[in-house]
This record gives sequence, structure tokens and C-alpha cells, in this order.
Amino acid sequence: MTGLIYVVLVAPPGEPWWSWDLYWPQMVHHRLAPLLVALDWLLVTRTVQGTWGRPLAWLVYPGAFLAFSWGRGALDGWYVYDFLDPTLDGGWARVFVATAQVLVAFLVVSVLVHAAGNARSALAAGKGGRVRDP
Repeated sequence: MTGLIYVVLVAPPGEPWWSWDLYWPQMVHHRLAPLLVALDWLLVTRTVQGTWGRPLAWLVYPGAFLAFSWGRGALDGWYVYDFLDPTLDGGWARVFVATAQVLVAFLVVSVLVHAAGNARSALAAGKGGRVRDP
């Protein structure tokens, strides 16, 4: 999701989504880390079947990041991303709409990844590889 959100909401207009020509922290956070996480998920064969509350738990970090970003911005006027900055055109209404879109996208992708992981676990069960999440 970090990679997708960067491409859709954060990247400067006209920046190609496949570009690796970024300031190195942005490149690591918005390009390399999402690529490695996707590869890890695809290539690691140990599967864990989890409960349906897990996708909601995965929203804790984005929620904490959001609270931290708004708190820091309120203190010093600097917001990590423009779509979180209420001082720009549209104010808080624009920020809340963009934030809601991002959180819903995170939740949808989390549910899809969770469902796919459970499906992988069910397939592995026939091979003795199924593990239940505690």
C-alpha cells in the first residue's frame, strides 16, 4: 500500500511510477520496501491462517502515523505529505476525504491479503503445512 499510495497521492505530477530516481529515503520507503515485502509474501512458503480481526490490527500503524503526522504538523507546521496538510486548499475537508480514501484502501488491501494468505494456508493444509495464528 505504501508504494501505491505514493504513486497515487504523493508523487510529484509527471513522475513515472516505475522511476527509481528518487531521494534515497523516498526510494527505500516508497519503492524498495514495498517491492521486498511483496516478494517476501509471494516467496515465503510458510503460511499462517489468521482471524479476520488481523486486517484491522494492521491499520494500527497507519493510524498511529496519521496521528503523529497531524500532531507534529500542528506543532511546527510541517506535514509529511501534502494530502495531510490542512493549511493547503480545501483545508480539513480535503484532508479528511483523502485520509478516508487511504484508510479504506489500506483496509481493502489488508482484507484481500489476509484472504489470500488464508487461502494459501488452506492449500498448504493438504501438504501438512497449515499453521493456525494464535
